[in-house]
Amino acid sequence: MDGYIKYKILPELNLIIEYYCGKVNIDDIINHKKSEIEDIEYNPNYNFIGDLRDSELDVTQEDVFVYVSFLETNNKVSGQRKSAILTNTPNQVAFTSLFKHKSKKLPANNQIFSTLEAAMEWLNLSKNHLTHIMGIIENMKN
Repeated sequence: MDGYIKYKILPELNLIIEYYCGKVNIDDIINHKKSEIEDIEYNPNYNFIGDLRDSELDVTQEDVFVYVSFLETNNKVSGQRKSAILTNTPNQVAFTSLFKHKSKKLPANNQIFSTLEAAMEWLNLSKNHLTHIMGIIENMKN
C-alpha cells in the first residue's frame, strides 16, 4: 500500500495534527514537513499530535539521524511545544523512541502514547475536544 501523510492546523487550539498512513519513508516525512511549514497557519510553537498508528514506517536508524539533522538545521520547524506521538506497533515505538532520544537538542518535548485520550491529556487539551479531533483524524483517512 502506498503511504501518505496529511495534516491539519487548528489555530484555535494551538495544535497541529499529522496523520500517517501506509508505507512511509524518510523522504516522505521530510517532504511533508517542508510543505507543512510553508502553510500560512503553521506555527512552530503549536503543540503537535502525530498519529502513526495506521502507518508502516520504512525507516532506518540512519534515517532518524537524517530527520533530526533536518529539524535541527531548519529554524521554521523548531519551537517550544509538546509533541504527542501515537503508536501501536513495535516498529513505530522503536522509531519514535530513537527519534525522542536523538532530538534532545530540539526545544520540543516529545512523548509517545498509545491512545489519543492520553495524548490530549498530556497536551492539556480539554476532553470536550476529543470528538472533534477524532473526527479530523477520521477525515484524513480518506
